[in-house]
Amino acid sequence: MFEIGISQLFSLILTASMVSAGGLLLAGKIHERRCERELKRNTFNCRVCGRSYLRSGAGGGELQKCPDCASSNLTGPDRRLG
Repeated sequence: MFEIGISQLFSLILTASMVSAGGLLLAGKIHERRCERELKRNTFNCRVCGRSYLRSGAGGGELQKCPDCASSNLTGPDRRLG
């Protein structure tokens, strides 16, 4: 059959647990970066009052009103002011 010593068993368990922990850490980092990108994509600064706010609705290049001062802000991928 297949024989394994106690030290080899502990080494195998330690290696498997370290690989699992590394995989979980990597998956957590990937999820965190994805959430940061989405938050950055959906967060806007009002050009009049400077307040940061999240996009309301799922529009592409539409104008949205600031919740504080009600000024219109461009929310598309190209948000240059000029």
